[in-house]
Amino acid sequence: MTNQTPGQGYTNSRGVAQNKNADIQALTTQVTDAQYTVNELTNVVTSLTSKQAYFANLLTLASSKQASALQHFSQSKTLMADLKETSNYVKIVEKQIGTESNTDSLSGKLNETAQYMAGVVDKLIFSVDIIEKLLDFVNRRKAVNQVIPDDLITYLNNAVTESNNAVSLTLTALESCYASITPVQEIEEISELEVKQMVSLLALTATLTQALGDSYKTSETSYQNALVASNMANQQLEDAQAQLAEAQANLASLNAGLEAAKAAAFAA
Repeated sequence: MTNQTPGQGYTNSRGVAQNKNADIQALTTQVTDAQYTVNELTNVVTSLTSKQAYFANLLTLASSKQASALQHFSQSKTLMADLKETSNYVKIVEKQIGTESNTDSLSGKLNETAQYMAGVVDKLIFSVDIIEKLLDFVNRRKAVNQVIPDDLITYLNNAVTESNNAVSLTLTALESCYASITPVQEIEEISELEVKQMVSLLALTATLTQALGDSYKTSETSYQNALVASNMANQQLEDAQAQLAEAQANLASLNAGLEAAKAAAFAA
């Protein structure tokens, strides 16, 4: 049996204490690093949560505009079908009653209205196209540059909404024009000018229908782009949340190890 002197026992105890202190220091450093990682990931999750909400809102707006564009396109196609049917009826009646007419003043007013509506429609189509292109450009810039204010996006979205409302009103006005020249049994005579006006209105409505069809296709593309961006934001947030959960679990484990090491050192 080897006898240990008092000096040797003190030296050994001191060595054990130093080792435990070194372990505690190492664990403390690991906890500090893990806490930093958790803080950083928490900031990332917070940022991505805002980003997800932003793109989710864009997706909602894109869906609404797509639905509105489809409604306008369908409405214009219905109007076109009605006008074609009426045009056929006008031709039949005009052939039956000949070319005599006593409604020149009404025809003049209808022609003036049709020409005015043609100008309004052209301007509306141009304005809606410009605003939607500007909004799409700003949205794409916003995705990479958060400095662009949300108020600008809201303003442009409101402008698109108002433009679409104007298109709806124009379609209603065109339907009124259509109703005003619809021949009924009480009409005794239809002039050649009125037949030409019907042809002009048909051409105008065909142009509008084509423009609204293009607008609907654009809205479909915008919706798909918004959907891709929203899905990407969702995936980024899910990934960041998973990383944060893992980092939090690691921090909790390190904290537990540190507390255990401190308790062991204290007991010694």
